[in-house]
Amino acid sequence: MFIKRIRRNSIVSLFVGISLCVLGCLSIFLLSETFEDSASQPPIRSLIVTIDASQREEFFEQMRKFAEKHAFSYSLTDYGGQGKYFLVEIRGDNIKILANEVSRDLTVFDISFFAPSPGDPLPDKKVVDNLAVDLKMFLSEIPNVTITEK
Repeated sequence: MFIKRIRRNSIVSLFVGISLCVLGCLSIFLLSETFEDSASQPPIRSLIVTIDASQREEFFEQMRKFAEKHAFSYSLTDYGGQGKYFLVEIRGDNIKILANEVSRDLTVFDISFFAPSPGDPLPDKKVVDNLAVDLKMFLSEIPNVTITEK
């Protein structure tokens, strides 16, 4: 009787373990598809901004002021963990703007305009153009900044 209980418990444990493995693998597969979708979303418009390394805080401040002017949400994330690499995310009702470093010397930033999420309708081109012009005006407050279209 004791041996039958051990066998039954072993079979149940094996079944639960296999079920958890299958669910874990399925979750990883679905998450990777989600990340792939957002990574593959092409930007509507992009800018390349070059500043002096000592002007990074001023760059972040100008991005924040731009977001405030348009009543957009603003977040600054240290994704390198060392206070070296940052991601600026600005979100409005129908726009997402991302800015991050693209050079090792931390002086070149890529600023890209996106639909809020993959599959969302694209914002009106004139709206994006006007936002880009306005953002350029904010960033031009930084001495010696260079802004180019990508």
